Amino acid sequence: MGTGFLVDGKALHPSCPDVVLVTNAHVVSADHPGALHPDRALVTFRALECGPGRRIRRVLWSSPVDRLDVTVAELDGVPAQATRCPPARRRPVLRPDEPTSAYVIGHPRGREQVMLSVQDNRLLDADDTRLHYRTPTEEGSSGSPVFDRQWDLIAVHHAGGTRMARLNGRPGLYPANEGVWFDRVRQELAAALDAGRS
Repeated sequence: MGTGFLVDGKALHPSCPDVVLVTNAHVVSADHPGALHPDRALVTFRALECGPGRRIRRVLWSSPVDRLDVTVAELDGVPAQATRCPPARRRPVLRPDEPTSAYVIGHPRGREQVMLSVQDNRLLDADDTRLHYRTPTEEGSSGSPVFDRQWDLIAVHHAGGTRMARLNGRPGLYPANEGVWFDRVRQELAAALDAGRS
């Protein structure tokens, strides 16, 4: 069980469908042994409908778990009322004198009610691919969208723990959650689609 979200496919690549699902590759992937195979995945929109759910029509691109850990897929339909997450135009700036926040929305543990982290949401560090934040999450939050203060999408949540290795070659471990920058996802997906591979 995990979380996913919708994005305007054309904002990712001109060849993408109008709406795409984004989640983690460790949640849905044909290649990762612990993931749910796309043919068996069932996507539910719990706040909008209580039907049997939607199926994945095709995986457009998937990055290995040890790389970006992201899967982008086309569904066999989405509810008309479903909202697409707007990608941020730029990454938030990390400054020690001005704390920056990250907000995670998801369905941890498969709960019916959507959960939103609104306290202790400080961004801790970032490199070219990943960002670390203190925003609390629970199991099943994998694949959740991570938003900035303007509620624009900045990352895909994928990991966390009490002993995460620090970024940028800094020594030591600390408690943190980790997301993958969404602009990095967009760049790698576009490069793969332009090269004709998924």
